[in-house]
Amino acid sequence: MPEPSHRKINPALAAPPELRLTINGWIGNRIGANESNWLIPAPATNPGMIEMFNQRLNLRDNPVPWAGEFAGKYLISAMQSLRLTSNPALNLVVSQFVSQLIATQGTDGSLGLPLQWDLWGQYHVILGLLRWYEQTGDNNALAACERAADLACARYLNRVSAIATDDLADAEKNQAIAHALTVLYEFTGQA
Repeated sequence: MPEPSHRKINPALAAPPELRLTINGWIGNRIGANESNWLIPAPATNPGMIEMFNQRLNLRDNPVPWAGEFAGKYLISAMQSLRLTSNPALNLVVSQFVSQLIATQGTDGSLGLPLQWDLWGQYHVILGLLRWYEQTGDNNALAACERAADLACARYLNRVSAIATDDLADAEKNQAIAHALTVLYEFTGQA
């Protein structure tokens, strides 16, 4: 699947846009098995990955603090696989997943859950959506990332220390959002 360039700011180090890989043999078989047995069926067999965002204000059963990362990590791995295989069946599943995920975005722009590691979860969702945008040019994905980034900046830009305070165990995970904001900057050129 050719990678269109949607960047306004080019990173110092990047793979050449014309680079294409075909992986065969044992590793190629493993990639195919991962797509067939996990990436393609996962959204249907694990609907909670998205449903938890629909229930963000009424979460039950005390989910783990990192529950918000699941959808994003799924999407990141699916995009990595799509770059290798261009599998049309996986592309269709991911397209539907992205549409459903964006539809759960909070009215305030949140792509996360009100949990201790909220920015950690949003980091993964934003990065996954940016990888989708990078591959497809889906402006809805980019707009969702911009709204989430605006919310994160509104909440924390003037009080950065609140992202990782001593009273939150493992709060340094929330600092990963800086990476997603940097990648978003490459696509928008907006600080």
